[in-house]
Amino acid sequence: KGEFDVSEVFAEMTVPLLADLPMVRQLDLDLAIRFADYSTIGNATTWKTGLSWEVDDEVRVRTTYSEAIRAPNISELYGAASQTFFSVDDPCRTSNLDDLSDASIRTANCAALGIPSGFDSEYDDKTLEGLSGGNEDLKEEESTSYTLGVVYQPSFIDGLSITTDYWDIEITNAISTLGEQLILDSCASTGEHCDKITRHGPGPLFGNSSDIDDRTTNVGGVDSSGYDFNVRYSTDLEGGTLTFNVDTTFYDTYDITQANGDIVENAGFFLRNSGDDNFPEWKTNADVRYT
Repeated sequence: KGEFDVSEVFAEMTVPLLADLPMVRQLDLDLAIRFADYSTIGNATTWKTGLSWEVDDEVRVRTTYSEAIRAPNISELYGAASQTFFSVDDPCRTSNLDDLSDASIRTANCAALGIPSGFDSEYDDKTLEGLSGGNEDLKEEESTSYTLGVVYQPSFIDGLSITTDYWDIEITNAISTLGEQLILDSCASTGEHCDKITRHGPGPLFGNSSDIDDRTTNVGGVDSSGYDFNVRYSTDLEGGTLTFNVDTTFYDTYDITQANGDIVENAGFFLRNSGDDNFPEWKTNADVRYT
């Protein structure tokens, strides 16, 4: 169980800049700011600025730039630590140190953990116990977004609207998990995250990991960009309205930055065991409605 409270104050404003000029039917500046005080992460300020340029009756250009946050939710903060099992390969195994350029570094780091020489993990190709759950020390995710779009409503076809939008969104300090294999690899190669690993002392399982703590944390991020296209047409028909609508998205990039700096490229791929989801390069939804 858990709880948090938040108080917010925000303001929005549209400022007309120009109007009724050649190539400028209306030019507006959009501004927004929000100040929030969370009992968990403290103060946070987000904002947005944008321009809306109506060229004439047919064409409108719009653009925005914004900085935003996402505060951790109840389960991410307070989800109880629960037992889970990982399928991992221990990088401190002697057989894993062969033919590695950083073998000497890994050997030294593994020895510093008290792992005996000639160590061969009992957990090769087996599951290893670990912990998943919430983390009360989480901070907010942060993002920056940029969009640029054009709306075209031709006067010679009543009811037709065509829009094209470019978007670029970057998320940092993403709320996620390190990943059990990355925890083991980072500890062996750089000495980082070793505090998340518990190993057996002297005995039959000496040196083997007994537990890996992979609860939520702020790590890595996501960089995505692409284009949205929409075509919509409505017309009166037999006492009702017939509407055709087509939405298409092209993913140019969807790159996930992992805790060790590695980048996983998702755009155009379905990644079963990693990544965020299925991101085809092209995705289209079409519908027809009669009201």
